[in-house]
Amino acid sequence: MKLAGRRLTEFALVRFAEDGDWFAECPVVLDFDGVQVEVCHSKFDEVAIGWDTIDTEASITGWESSELTPRWSHRDERLEPLVDQELREVVLLECGRQSPIVTWPPAR
Repeated sequence: MKLAGRRLTEFALVRFAEDGDWFAECPVVLDFDGVQVEVCHSKFDEVAIGWDTIDTEASITGWESSELTPRWSHRDERLEPLVDQELREVVLLECGRQSPIVTWPPAR
């Protein structure tokens, strides 16, 4: 799947309904012309990337006993300026270890 050359058409992230704070432990979902990329990290040096598995229109469940209510949000001042911009390249960097920089797709 090629992402370079696609435009960011929409995004979603999780915010708490009570105060609007971003819940950084949930995925950030980026849609590039119909290809949905889901990025999630829970530790400084680990990241998970998935494709087309999250429904950002669905309610987030499992929080019924919490005082906070997480909801998908399609608004963010950091991401909004990037909507309709073309993705030029995808580069995965590994920090803190003595390993090479990984670029995807690999050079041929």
